[in-house]
Amino acid sequence: MMSFQPFQLVVQASGETTLITAGMPGPAGAIGATGAAGAAGVGVPVGGTAGQALVKNSGTNYDTAWQTVPTVGVIIQDAATQTNSTWSSSKIQAQLDTKANTTHNHSTLYAPLASAVPTGGTTGQVLVKTSNVDYADAWASLINTVDEFDITGVSWSTGTPSTTAVLKGRYVEMGSLVALSVRLDYGTTAVTNLLCTIPMNGQFPLALEFSGVDTANEIITVGLGVITPSETSINTTTSAFVCIRRNGANNGQEIYVRAPGLAAYRFVSCMLLYRKA
Repeated sequence: MMSFQPFQLVVQASGETTLITAGMPGPAGAIGATGAAGAAGVGVPVGGTAGQALVKNSGTNYDTAWQTVPTVGVIIQDAATQTNSTWSSSKIQAQLDTKANTTHNHSTLYAPLASAVPTGGTTGQVLVKTSNVDYADAWASLINTVDEFDITGVSWSTGTPSTTAVLKGRYVEMGSLVALSVRLDYGTTAVTNLLCTIPMNGQFPLALEFSGVDTANEIITVGLGVITPSETSINTTTSAFVCIRRNGANNGQEIYVRAPGLAAYRFVSCMLLYRKA
């Protein structure tokens, strides 16, 4: 424990000597009276109701007030009048659209984007180009199978098949590639038909034509086929010439099947692999 010892201090000034003796410290004095309250400071204003927010009224320091926050829209302050108003989302969008159109010409610059992706389509389909024209696209299946269907409009070189004729076709689309097959049963035994044509339009996907192919009956692509006298005949001498060519009558497209010689042919079977238009 510390203790305090009296001491003597000698002070000399102007030839005189003064002796100062320090004694023990006296007791602590009484606590003074409480001072007066200071001026009120600036800060959060009084008032307000539950759910309101503190909003600046101006750019001046501490110029704030309690205001109700809008449930839809935002508070926009007019720079000229320094007044607040609530803008709905539709009003804000209208202002932005007007600004974009008049100042940046967005309606002209970006209008084509609206048609870049077409509507429609089904699950699993992909967007494919339908031509070289910008934005010419469509939703399409990677593999589209069209099963057996009745062929119509077949034209024969001689005679007409009976009412029991079976004329069937089917095809598969794999992107731009098409594989089609045709089976014709004349329905009449020993008919000497050597040639038949099958219209493509409205039944099979049209073939992509080479540039310059514009003459009636001009060949577009060649396939494989056979014309036989019976369902089970396999004879290399009866192999048929098969192609897709332009239709001389209407400049459409048709499948052309022709046998190499004279015989009593009844069945036609052929296959074509081509790129569709």
